[in-house]
Amino acid sequence: MKYIFEFGALLFSLSSFGQWNEVHVDVSDEWYKVETFENEVIFLLAMNKVAKSTDGGANWIYYSPSHAGYFTGMTFINAQTGWLSSSFGEIVFTNDSGANWTIIQTVAAYWKDIFFINNTHGWASSNAGEIFKTIDGGSNWTKEFQKIGEIAENVFFTDELNGWFCTYEGSSFRTTDGGYSWTEIINQSVYRVYFSNQLNGWGVDYFGNVLKTSDGGIYWDIMSTNFSWQLSHAKYISAYEGWAVGGSDCSGGICIPYHKILYTKDGGQTWSSQDVSTATSNMRINDIDFINTGNNNYSVYVCGGKGKLWVNHHQLSSIEKSLVNSRLSIKHELDNILLESEEKIDRIDIMNLEGKIIQSFTEVRNNSISTQQLGQGGYILAIYLQDGIDYYKFIK
Repeated sequence: MKYIFEFGALLFSLSSFGQWNEVHVDVSDEWYKVETFENEVIFLLAMNKVAKSTDGGANWIYYSPSHAGYFTGMTFINAQTGWLSSSFGEIVFTNDSGANWTIIQTVAAYWKDIFFINNTHGWASSNAGEIFKTIDGGSNWTKEFQKIGEIAENVFFTDELNGWFCTYEGSSFRTTDGGYSWTEIINQSVYRVYFSNQLNGWGVDYFGNVLKTSDGGIYWDIMSTNFSWQLSHAKYISAYEGWAVGGSDCSGGICIPYHKILYTKDGGQTWSSQDVSTATSNMRINDIDFINTGNNNYSVYVCGGKGKLWVNHHQLSSIEKSLVNSRLSIKHELDNILLESEEKIDRIDIMNLEGKIIQSFTEVRNNSISTQQLGQGGYILAIYLQDGIDYYKFIK
C-alpha cells in the first residue's frame, strides 16, 4: 500500500471551481502558449506574434519580432526576460518585457520548444529528436542528445541539473546532470510534462490520461480522466488540485480540435469536465498557466484557437496549509498508519477532503490506526494532542 503525506496547519474553505470567462484579445491568431507572472502579467505566443498584458488581459500590446519561418516556443524567467524559438533555427531574445527583440543566434535546427531556468542556462528541442543546451543565455548552443527518428517536443527543467523532454512519438527522457546524459523512461509514454520540483510532476498522453510521478519521472501513475482524446497539457496548483486541457479527438483516424477543460481536487482520482461557453467547434485549447494572486487565490489562464483566452479566478478548495511540522512522525505499514508523538494523542479523525469525518479513533493502541476500510483517494488525519490539533493530508 502506498501513502503520500503532507503536514501542517489546515484551513477549510468552500470548494470554488469558478467559471471560465473569456478575456478579450483583439486579434484572431491561434495562441499556442501562455505564460503568467505576478501582478497579472500575461504573455501569449502565436505563429508570428507575441501579445502582452500587464493588467490581467484588460489591455494588450502586440509585438511582431523579426524572424523567419514561424515561432515554435516561448520561455520567460520573469516578466522582463524571455526567449522565442523559430522553425528556422532562430533564438530571439528580449530583456525589456518584449519592447525590443533581437535574434541572438541561428542554429541549423527546426526548433520545437525552448526552456530557460535562469539568465544563462537553457535548452531547446528540435524536430530531428535533438536536445541543445546553452550556458551563456542563448548566444551559443551545443547538441547534447538525439533520439533518432523521433520529434523532440516539450522540454522542461526545475533547476540547472534536473530536466525532462518528450517526443511526439511518446518517448520521454530525464537527466540529472544538466543534459549531458539522458535516461529513457521506459515504463510509460508521456507527451508533455510539468514539474513543481525535481520529484513531483505531471504529464499527459495521447489517450486522455493524466500521469503523475513522485520520484522524478522514474515511474508514472496513470490518472484516468475517462476521456479518450489527446490532451495538450496538465498543471497542478497543489498536490490535489489541477487542470488538464485538450486537445484533439483522434479516435476516428482524423484529429479534430477539442476545447475541453478537466479539473481535479483529489490528486487526479476523479475529474470533472467543463466546456468554455464561448468556444466554438473545431477550436483547440493548447496551453494552461496560473498566477498565485495571494490569500489562496489563483488566476488560471487557458489559451487556444481563434484568438481565445479564458480565465478562472479560483480559490483553493478544502485545504491549504503551510508545510511545517511538527511534533509527530508518521510511517505506514500495509493497512496501518504508525504514529510517533512526544505528546499524548487524545483522538484521531480521518476525514475526506471536504472535512467530513469518515472514521474516528478515541483509543490509539500501540500508536497505530487501521486504514483497511478506506478506498483509494485523498484523506486528512486530524490528530488531537494536548495543546492543539495537527493535520496531515495523505493519499492512499
